[in-house]
Amino acid sequence: LAPVTYYRHYLVLLPAGALLVALGYWEILPNAGRWLLLPFLAWPALVALDMEQDYHRDPRLAARQWFAQEQAQRVLTTYYVNPPQVAGRRQAVFRPEQARGRHAPLRQAQFLVVSENWYDTAFANELNGPVTGNLSRLVKTTPERAAFYRQLLAHKIAYLIPERVFEVNNFMPELVLHKQWYGTFQLFVGDIRIYRVQADDPPHQLEH
Repeated sequence: LAPVTYYRHYLVLLPAGALLVALGYWEILPNAGRWLLLPFLAWPALVALDMEQDYHRDPRLAARQWFAQEQAQRVLTTYYVNPPQVAGRRQAVFRPEQARGRHAPLRQAQFLVVSENWYDTAFANELNGPVTGNLSRLVKTTPERAAFYRQLLAHKIAYLIPERVFEVNNFMPELVLHKQWYGTFQLFVGDIRIYRVQADDPPHQLEH
């Protein structure tokens, strides 16, 4: 339940787990064991394939096409978006502090592009652990920044209009459930969300 619950901390348990599985597999299923060995080995192979496909279908690749087609001149992006450099376009790294005030830098932009691998610092993930009610305990963020991203994802900031979403898609059950409850932080491949800045709306006061 503690913060910084990296999965690599459990690697020391794998040899013991492998020996235990090898010892018990044939004892549990002495007759059908040989026939079940194929799906037994195929399952982790499919998990590996599903995870590998995330990098070949990286949402950042699809987002590049959006960047190429969109003629916006003022774009703010979070870390991990990795936007392509376009001549004449002003791009900068976004920080939630830039959303404060009527004339804040965010209000002067045309689009805000955020990566799950950055905004997910405001939610439960491999880094934060499952208990995230106390924003001051979250890792690599502050309560104010976490509050901003939670409101952004909940569509509670009136002048930020959802424009496009490029998502990571998995088919293996454990990866689907992991994404639903814990995000894809551990893969460094995540959803890309694009918001259009509606400059004419009244400023939205962030709730703390």
